[in-house]
Amino acid sequence: MRSIPIVRGALVATLGAVACRSVSTVPTPAHHGQRDDVSRGEILTVLGRSSTAYDLVKVLRPTMLLRRTVIGVEPTATLMPKELPGVHIHIDDVRVGDINVLFTIPAQTVASIQWLSATEASTRYGNGHTAGVISVTTLTGRY
Repeated sequence: MRSIPIVRGALVATLGAVACRSVSTVPTPAHHGQRDDVSRGEILTVLGRSSTAYDLVKVLRPTMLLRRTVIGVEPTATLMPKELPGVHIHIDDVRVGDINVLFTIPAQTVASIQWLSATEASTRYGNGHTAGVISVTTLTGRY
């Protein structure tokens, strides 16, 4: 009679282990980091087909190039003709220009890319970033 609770306990433990195992094998999305961050690991996966930082953004996080507005409580994003007008580009925490600067940065020199909302950019860099910031960090730390 004592063997039934032991068998039942072993069965529960086995089922628990199987359940945990199946959860850990769920595939992760291609960009398993933050949706507005591009890591060096992701950059290395597309380096063969990207020659500039703009190419990296366009391939890995095209949403960085979308205008973000909020109407009521529903966020909407629409592609702008020249992509996000008014966005500032910072390289290694130095403001260097507009979206066209991304065409001048070689992809192999990029360590990471991060999009900052207007609020985040103002907190980090001060006022005047109403369209947000695309912050590029280079491998050398001084572009």
